Amino acid sequence: MKLGEIIKARAAVSTLYREKLPVKLAYKFMKFLQKTQKDEDFLNEKLREIADEFGERNEKGEFVLTPEGGVRVKADMQKDCVAKTTELNEVAVDDPNIRFTLEELEELKLSVENLTALEPILSED
Repeated sequence: MKLGEIIKARAAVSTLYREKLPVKLAYKFMKFLQKTQKDEDFLNEKLREIADEFGERNEKGEFVLTPEGGVRVKADMQKDCVAKTTELNEVAVDDPNIRFTLEELEELKLSVENLTALEPILSED
């Protein structure tokens, strides 16, 4: 699996974190989040490194933020930053070996965006 796929699936699962779910499904979501926490930690560490390398800083040495709250990338380094971020999302990570069936998810109200994010960990069995 790729790091970007795991992170998107984690984000989709996280949107359901506070929902009351059938206990078996909630347990599987919990196990998925636990097994993939190291992947998110790795991503965050690498994103900090990317920000250090490509991020624009003000005269106080603080990052300049975009209106969305992200770190503004130095103008002459945009392509390199995008390439590094894309490469990071393609990093191979361990498969958490947790799959969800459509039957298990049937009771949930999922957006197409969430279902797409979960696709790498869906099983049609």
